[in-house]
Amino acid sequence: MKTGISTVLVAICCSVVPKIYGEPLQAPPQIRTHPLSYALGDVPPKLDVRRWTDGRTHSLVEFRGQVVVMEFTGMWCGVCRKSAPVMRRLVEHYKDQRIVFFGIHTPTDDDEGVAKMMKEDGFPQLMAIDERVDPIDKLSMDGKTAKSYGTIQWPTLVVLDQLGSVSFSGEILDRTMTREQVEPIYVRCAAKADIAYPMPKELSDSASNEWIQRLSFEFHREWIDKAIHSKP
Repeated sequence: MKTGISTVLVAICCSVVPKIYGEPLQAPPQIRTHPLSYALGDVPPKLDVRRWTDGRTHSLVEFRGQVVVMEFTGMWCGVCRKSAPVMRRLVEHYKDQRIVFFGIHTPTDDDEGVAKMMKEDGFPQLMAIDERVDPIDKLSMDGKTAKSYGTIQWPTLVVLDQLGSVSFSGEILDRTMTREQVEPIYVRCAAKADIAYPMPKELSDSASNEWIQRLSFEFHREWIDKAIHSKP
């Protein structure tokens, strides 16, 4: 699996930030080549998952009329785990609005590990376990849903508007926008977070984490607000 440069800003889903959390994990070749089969404004691919952690069956259709925020994640992914405080803050920020948050975990049979992750991190409160592309290969973490969404890095965020159309995709942004195009967004989000940009080099580890989380929160919020305010 790969935690791309875009994930280093704690699930910020953009490939222009320094690798603060160390070298990324490398994805197998078959995952790196997942194409994008959708664009912004499209109806997204269906969720082809093995199970949901609440024991029920869900589909994107049932969430129509709500904004959907889904994060491709995994208990094996250190950057994903570091994104949890930001995602918890987003859940709290939008608690009075029609928004549903959930995670899509890479294929695994370790249900206890998934439950432990959810308990320790406090996000997500609902998780789908992806279906394996190859059901025979029990070691593979290549999932059908991740593949259909073109996911080649973890965590990756996808936001759907109230009509169920793709409003934001970390993979689309990561593959189509340059550093020069994304830089003004970072500057704007840093101003909203009341932090210096770029991150000062002299910050301690704890202060660096705080800086990352504050910028990441505003970055996520910008895309979620866009989906909220899109016209039904």
